[in-house]
Amino acid sequence: MSEEMCAGNTRNGDPCRRRAVAPSRYCAVHRRAKGDPFANLFSSEELTQLHELGSDDGLEVEIGAARLALQQALRAGDVAGVSGCVNAIIAAARLRRQLSGEQARTLLQAVDTILAELSYAG
Repeated sequence: MSEEMCAGNTRNGDPCRRRAVAPSRYCAVHRRAKGDPFANLFSSEELTQLHELGSDDGLEVEIGAARLALQQALRAGDVAGVSGCVNAIIAAARLRRQLSGEQARTLLQAVDTILAELSYAG
């Protein structure tokens, strides 16, 4: 785990004393200020997991974010949130398959695969 300190500054201009959230050079507070779209949604540990998935340009980060959001919705008992997350994961998985040229599978197989992966991730 990185011990690198945040590269941001406080309102007084002093260096921030928080630890940076890898792979960023900034802590969670300064990441929000820098416009990280996931900074307000996930913990520092979840942000680290998310950004280890790949670059912000690929679908892996978005699928990872949807999986983390699904885990949060499941813990909270948010049925509508679970439904929305599952739909987002399915849509992103379909798009990823289309972009990679992989043969399309049935919806039921995709849901089974996603739920199996979530049981190992959770």
